[in-house]
Amino acid sequence: MAGSKINPLKAFLPLVGIFILVNLLGSYLNPQMKDWKIDARVVLWGNIILFLASGLSFYFYQKSIANKQPYGFLNYIYAGILVKMMLCLVAAFIYIKMSGKSVNKPAIFACMFLYLVYT
Repeated sequence: MAGSKINPLKAFLPLVGIFILVNLLGSYLNPQMKDWKIDARVVLWGNIILFLASGLSFYFYQKSIANKQPYGFLNYIYAGILVKMMLCLVAAFIYIKMSGKSVNKPAIFACMFLYLVYT
């Protein structure tokens, strides 16, 4: 339909679904994740951070759609990408500094996969 607008809340629902699905799977597969040497707490916290970062970037993307100027559109798109990436980098840096030599690399890779899923 030409001229119809997409409800932002309805467009955000897939992200909420991914968030809930990953939390349920993380809780359900916790024993299996231990066998794989994946720290489920790191993955679940990574999921929370990615959900919040994706929500913030989603806000910027919605603002970009409403902007009529091409430079404004691109500014909001780049802001969304940059905010999401920086939040994830800061969270990873904090985790690595706090855990020292006991960094759980499989959990970091699981969070990297979740980053792709949220993107």
